[in-house]
Amino acid sequence: MRWQGVIFDLDGPLVDTLADLADSLNRLLAERGLPVQETPWYRGAVGDGLRELISEALPATRHTPDEIERVLQLMLGQCGEHCLDTTRPYPAVPELLGSLAEHAIPAKIAYVGDSAFDLLTARAAGMVPIGASWGFCGREELSQHGAHTVIDHPREVLTLLL
Repeated sequence: MRWQGVIFDLDGPLVDTLADLADSLNRLLAERGLPVQETPWYRGAVGDGLRELISEALPATRHTPDEIERVLQLMLGQCGEHCLDTTRPYPAVPELLGSLAEHAIPAKIAYVGDSAFDLLTARAAGMVPIGASWGFCGREELSQHGAHTVIDHPREVLTLLL
């Protein structure tokens, strides 16, 4: 099936935000005297939103709704200062977006995402869910969560559309 358009989740399929996200939350945890997580831990913990990520990162002794909300508000304030420290597009993504723009792709839309939440979003919006295995979740997890297709490189989007 060839689609006439595509929508991307930003963080994961298009830009690698993992290090900035991990650094920001780890900075807040350390400032509060709490243990921090290694960056790879975040890869498996992202995808359900910041509140859930913070909930998972906090130790059981500090796991309260009030503490989660405090850290969330601090995190949102810090994101503006540090969201682009290391965040960069994945290789080949700028070229992909340029090619899509050249072809002026319109509607019957595929949604490219990298988490279960992204795939649910695609279905809820009546779009075709495409898994991006180079993002936060791997091929197997995306397949288990119902990706119509899982692609391993940004260039593969073009093969679905053109």
